[in-house]
Amino acid sequence: MELRKTNFSNLRFLQILIPSAISLLSFLIAHIAGFDRIHIPLNAWQLLDKELLLTKPIQSLTLLHVQPPGLNATLAAILRISSFLGINPEAITYILFVILGTIASVYLYKTIIKFTNAHVFAALPVLIFTFNPASWVYGHRFFYPYILACLFIFLAYQIQKVFLDGDKVHKPIILVTIMIIIISNFRSLYHPLWGISLFFLMAAMYTSIFRVKFRKFLQKEWVVILFLLLGLLLWPIKNKILFGQFTFSSWQGFNLSRGTDVTSEVIEDYRREGFVPDRIHTALDQFQIRHGISAPNVLSQIEKSTGGRNWNHYLFLDQNPTLTRQAILYRLQNPLHWIKQTIFHYLTWTMPSFINPYTGELYGPDTPLYRQYARGIRNIFFYDLRPPLGTLIPPGFRWPHVIRLNRDVPFTIFGLLCFPTLLSLSILMTKEKWHSGKKAEAAFLALILFNVSWALAIPCLTDGYEGNRMRYAIFPLLLMILYSALGSLCLRQKLGDHKDTFYD
Repeated sequence: MELRKTNFSNLRFLQILIPSAISLLSFLIAHIAGFDRIHIPLNAWQLLDKELLLTKPIQSLTLLHVQPPGLNATLAAILRISSFLGINPEAITYILFVILGTIASVYLYKTIIKFTNAHVFAALPVLIFTFNPASWVYGHRFFYPYILACLFIFLAYQIQKVFLDGDKVHKPIILVTIMIIIISNFRSLYHPLWGISLFFLMAAMYTSIFRVKFRKFLQKEWVVILFLLLGLLLWPIKNKILFGQFTFSSWQGFNLSRGTDVTSEVIEDYRREGFVPDRIHTALDQFQIRHGISAPNVLSQIEKSTGGRNWNHYLFLDQNPTLTRQAILYRLQNPLHWIKQTIFHYLTWTMPSFINPYTGELYGPDTPLYRQYARGIRNIFFYDLRPPLGTLIPPGFRWPHVIRLNRDVPFTIFGLLCFPTLLSLSILMTKEKWHSGKKAEAAFLALILFNVSWALAIPCLTDGYEGNRMRYAIFPLLLMILYSALGSLCLRQKLGDHKDTFYD
């Protein structure tokens, strides 16, 4: 009995040691090779003014309307800590990524080993995740997709715990709820509908597997459900109270109008020349008087202190309702155009995440070693099939239909072969495991598939030409699907039949 406990302790120790070593090794190699030149793009569209975030973080975040507060709140905390300690904010970011990435690697390992029961199978996806060129890009430059990828790993682990723990499920459900709220408030792609759908889909599967009445589950977890709804709806409620619009993002209409004939001259003039009509100035003055706010620069400034346009200007609120109605109407009246555009968006979505979708250039450092490595990954897994396909590709499949740039849409191996195969495999595995009695594994895979499908559908149906950046966040989930399949295939004979749970 003592020997069994010792072996189990050694197993838990290895589940921490192996992924931690891989993660830290990747950071060390990146540092030695010069891959980790931290750069926070403070003039990026998603970010508020650096000086305002530093000096007036509460007011800035309250008046934010273009997206949920997670990203800007993280940057505000980094700026405040760096100012207090008197060190570069990018050093704080680097420490955050090392800690967050290493912890995420451990949980990725612990999640996948439940499928495979083998350290090799669990170590390989951690190796792929940490040495992915996109991880060196988003873990050092465009930092919010890296944080989202780590959050999705934590979410997946807790979802797995829900189906592992059975009647001791209360704590994992609370942690799943917290992860859903954080992710939803980090990126407008993960709308409250995503969070609510994921939670109740998980609840339905849990009650089916463990034969618990759904109403009884709701009665038991009503406080958690209330907390979930409050966490997901607090931001749009804030926008309704403050700005009169129950919306998750004031860019909703602008994003829906992309790729359509619906445009806003007010927004286009602002983007090109920084021009704001007098009507918008008057509306902003009335807003200030109504709420007793003096000089809310985060709504009125045109240029940020670090350079670049202020994309949180009040005019986006003014244009949002009209653009939303017109864009939806246009899409409903032109379904064939919408379908064609969705196909183009998908082909762009399946580009490498470390490629600039506008220019086709590699993101990341200029060091020759990195560029050689990234090009090698692209040529192996994201090889463009247009040259060999040649005349088989319809001439209409061109970039201008997506974002009106004179570039061809890529036909990558990942987009046409790997990703569809992986999705089909996950659907078949989920169905097979459910009918064979392995319902816990099936439920976990179904929820992973739901998250992957959401990250695929929403960008491709709307403004998906930058969706490959969004795809990086669910990259760990794709690894979970792949290694679940490999683990089931390779260990089926060794393990034989097992209980209705994950491997022990």
